[in-house]
Amino acid sequence: MYRRLSELKRRFPGVPVIALTATADRSVRSDIAALLGLDNPELFLGSFDRPNIRLSVLPGKERFEQILHMVLRYRDESGIVYCSSRKACEQLEKKLRAKGVSARAYHAGLDAETRRTIQSDFIRDEIQVITATIAFGMGIDKPDVRFVIHYNMPGNLESYYQEIGRAGRDAEDAEAVLFYSYRDIQQQLNFIARIEHDDYRNIQEAKLKRMQEYAESHVCRRRVLLSYFNEIPEHDCGNCDVCSNPPEYIDGTIIAQKALSAVKRCREAISAGTLVDILRGNMSREVENRGLNRIPTFGVGRDVSPAAWQQYIQQLIHLGALEPDYRDRFTLKIPEQGSRILFKNQKVKLVSMDTISRRREQQENLRLHSDTEQDVNPALLEALKKLRRRLAEESGVPPYIVFSDASLKDMAARKPLNELAFRMVKGVGDHKAELYSGIFIQCIREYGD
Repeated sequence: MYRRLSELKRRFPGVPVIALTATADRSVRSDIAALLGLDNPELFLGSFDRPNIRLSVLPGKERFEQILHMVLRYRDESGIVYCSSRKACEQLEKKLRAKGVSARAYHAGLDAETRRTIQSDFIRDEIQVITATIAFGMGIDKPDVRFVIHYNMPGNLESYYQEIGRAGRDAEDAEAVLFYSYRDIQQQLNFIARIEHDDYRNIQEAKLKRMQEYAESHVCRRRVLLSYFNEIPEHDCGNCDVCSNPPEYIDGTIIAQKALSAVKRCREAISAGTLVDILRGNMSREVENRGLNRIPTFGVGRDVSPAAWQQYIQQLIHLGALEPDYRDRFTLKIPEQGSRILFKNQKVKLVSMDTISRRREQQENLRLHSDTEQDVNPALLEALKKLRRRLAEESGVPPYIVFSDASLKDMAARKPLNELAFRMVKGVGDHKAELYSGIFIQCIREYGD
């Protein structure tokens, strides 16, 4: 809606304008200033940090049992549980009430008077827990909310930060818990797929990816959250689940400098995928067309695997050393933090790949237990196997090299219809997504109904 702000400036050209926003990242702030016709405006930016809120991410299994445990732990204290649908709000309300918890569902499907009553009762502590859609929370003046739980993962970090910000406004200790599963990602992708405008849809997919990276982060979650809003903390927070179980670190200064140097020499006009190609010395189409193989940093990272480079680049983004520009085809930019690393030899700690491998294995095990089995379309599965066989014959490799049976079954169950969804399929990494996403998605479109 903020994109219509230009109408205000057009109708009232002589009126002074101030723009106020709580959770806008750098690109949104710039967009608002441009749409309002603000010429080199003064920017007053406060801290986004809420250090009293403990941040945690839990696997999306046995959600009700874990929610009930937290509600009972905070007996007689207030909390909010955000759900993605009205139905989920009402079902959770009934289950909590059956356990003796004072809970009410709140969503846009209720009439205005009912919503006002529920909100008033919550503020007066007559209701302990609100199970709500995003319709609840705007303008809530209740400082002593002790916990905010996300039953489903939001589609972007702006929404998530705004919603957890309703906890602990009295500066006392509070908790923000996010339940995360691959099913939630698929649900958000389904919402995004309905967006007609290509550029806006691509931006929402990129923001969903950042939300997923937060949920899967191996570094301090508060660092990830704050760096998204261009605020770089000096230390880990010590008040999130990652800090409570700290990973093993390596000195990543040289690794970071190689990546940053390549971005700088490419005039900050390359994507993360192209950066990996440059560092690895891969002659991709982008590298060849733009002559990027001629820069001095081409191939300086051949000793690091593509998967490791992807992880290190993601960590550099989380640490605020690199920044994807949503307005410029998601190319990587080097903010001040990255410049200090590149030109002033500021030291960088990166999470070791051994730690990442161990934690990824744990996440995969949780994924297999948390996501319920989906129905597999037999016709689609057979079509996918035929396609795999043809591609294998053309490449002169066994079919399992293209995709395993487990990957095809997961593909036939999930029915991904864009590349981001395709990457959620078991066994699909960046390389296979780049090679096969288009042709397999086309097959799914033909047989997936």
